[in-house]
Amino acid sequence: MIRNKYRRTAIKAVAFTCLNKFPCHSLPVDIKNIVASFSNIRLVPYSMQMQRRNLTLKEMIEFAESRDSCVDFYNKDGGKYIIYYNDVDFALLRSGRYRWNIAHELGHILLEHHKRSDKLRLFREGLPEQEYILLEEEADLFASYLLVPHPVLKALNIASALDISRYCGISQKASLIRAKDYLKWFSSTKFYSSAEKRILVLFQDFVDDELAKYCSRCKYKTINNQAIRCPICSAKLSKYKGEDTLIYPSIEIGKDGRVKKCLCCDNQEISSDAEFCKICGSPVINRCTNLHPFDSSCGSMAEGNARYCIMCGSSTTFLDKGLLKPWHKEKEELLKEKSATQQGLLEMEELEVTPF
Repeated sequence: MIRNKYRRTAIKAVAFTCLNKFPCHSLPVDIKNIVASFSNIRLVPYSMQMQRRNLTLKEMIEFAESRDSCVDFYNKDGGKYIIYYNDVDFALLRSGRYRWNIAHELGHILLEHHKRSDKLRLFREGLPEQEYILLEEEADLFASYLLVPHPVLKALNIASALDISRYCGISQKASLIRAKDYLKWFSSTKFYSSAEKRILVLFQDFVDDELAKYCSRCKYKTINNQAIRCPICSAKLSKYKGEDTLIYPSIEIGKDGRVKKCLCCDNQEISSDAEFCKICGSPVINRCTNLHPFDSSCGSMAEGNARYCIMCGSSTTFLDKGLLKPWHKEKEELLKEKSATQQGLLEMEELEVTPF
């Protein structure tokens, strides 16, 4: 275990910089394309090298001195490397372990282990035992930060090692170890570091898409993973990703849940505890209308475009008072607008290709 917290932080910084360098931010991390983005690193599968050299798998393993993967530091002056990885063993491919192997070898390179130890290859026999163990632990730690970014897992509400294996594309054995690391980080981390915040920003679109729920009736998409009912039409939501979604216009609401000015009379004197406009009596908060004092009530606050409560499905104050259009009329207008936009784009394309 790497006890030096400054070294751990440095390794995390290298891994996060690597993630930041690559434009595709989703899980599982595209480790092959990350390696390909480095001009001084070549990624060569065992099968390719076996074909080039006319080697059997046994001979290839002897050449690489590893069943999993290895790195050749073949040009010291130019700082060039080759990562060989086993793509022949079906068990490695099926479990996802080959992805970990590639990330591990990339860690050796980016942490400059070959330069530090002045070795073309890093093997137990060629290094003092303690140095070899430390370098292996550092490469594994790098692979963990790269393939299993904790802030992203937290944002996705990951709850098990099985989820980690599924999202991160690593073996079940590795995911059990990473789950322990994640739980330890989760319980001890109160605030994100600046680097962790940047990673969250990079993966935000992916996280939103994974947490989103969809309505098959009105084509609305929400990223509120607590929602049971659609806020637009009150239908039950599902995780099924519809091909087309519609964005329903929203009334602007402040941080306290209130409109900045009355939607009916434009009164801007809205007090911090107001439920209704003092001038015309219109609601200034969009709220669930299920407020029965002697029955199970809800009364949850709703978003600016919500016609219905996302928890119980009751109508909202904005819908009841006519401040929002009925969803089917809004949907009809949105589809017409979308169709007109698509038709306009098609006409522009035709104009561009039509010869004079």
